[in-house]
Amino acid sequence: MNFLGHAGASMIALAGLDTACWHLAARAARVPLHRYLGGAATRVETYASSGLWLDRTVDADQAWPESFAIRAGREFEVLDIFWLEEPVFCTDL
Repeated sequence: MNFLGHAGASMIALAGLDTACWHLAARAARVPLHRYLGGAATRVETYASSGLWLDRTVDADQAWPESFAIRAGREFEVLDIFWLEEPVFCTDL
């Protein structure tokens, strides 16, 4: 993927292909996809994306530098935050 870059249409196409492969594997095993991936619950908590807070979740939308993300994550622990999504840019790992 280096010649196309790690963004845009190439990643969108790969995401769809990845999802289709998991779906086909689950169908071949004759189980629902969530069970194939190890899920046991029939209901799960959901959240709103794009920077919204909802029921102990935070979506930073890849907006924070690493040092701030680490500091914020530690502070969120005392608030019992359940999920911190995309605190840093996807290639800043």
